[in-house]
Amino acid sequence: MSQIPIRTDWNWVSRGWNLFFEQWQMWLVNTAFFMAAVIASLLGFVPIWFWMIEAVDQGYANWLSPLPWIGLLVFLLGSGIAAFLYAGLYKSAEKQLRGERVRIEDLLSAADRFPTLIAVQSVVFALAMIGSLFCLLPGLIVGGLMFFTTPAVVLGKRNVREAMNESYRLMSADVPSLIIFGIVTNFIAGVGANICYIGLLASVPISVLITTVAYHDCAGAAQRLSAAVE
Repeated sequence: MSQIPIRTDWNWVSRGWNLFFEQWQMWLVNTAFFMAAVIASLLGFVPIWFWMIEAVDQGYANWLSPLPWIGLLVFLLGSGIAAFLYAGLYKSAEKQLRGERVRIEDLLSAADRFPTLIAVQSVVFALAMIGSLFCLLPGLIVGGLMFFTTPAVVLGKRNVREAMNESYRLMSADVPSLIIFGIVTNFIAGVGANICYIGLLASVPISVLITTVAYHDCAGAAQRLSAAVE
């Protein structure tokens, strides 16, 4: 298989940043819906916390109590909605990359990719956790190589196996630069948490836009290579 002619372009960061500021108002609104779902999922830990306090007081865990199951249900529902809306953020980024205006309804435009996205994120999370058991570095490497799985599923419409294969092929084309780029991009996404978490309204969409721009260029290079080979 021919090597994909990909080189890490740190201008992807500035391009994602500029795209965000072109339509920052709409990005803040769409991300607010996503963050609301994330917060809702975290609320599931409240009844679990009370259940744990109750278990300590009683000296045993009462699994017949509705509290842990209510908490688990809230967490799973909130997480599912958050993943659904997160996919919508990528569709919004793709739309803006085509020169179109981002709208609230774009958050709902990735419904057909939701089951596949849940599956691939679960597999990648499990692999990263297994890698982290041996040492932090293997987990980071696995997460880095799988950096493009989400846009591959949502934008490239790949299935789980195809998304993981494509991400691995693209990211391994310029190791370790692309892996470092992925780690930096994920760091950018979390930076907003340092500003009373309100900063996530900006840092999350910026990271999504950066990733979308990078995936668009890298996947495009791979397609051009395939066309040339054929």
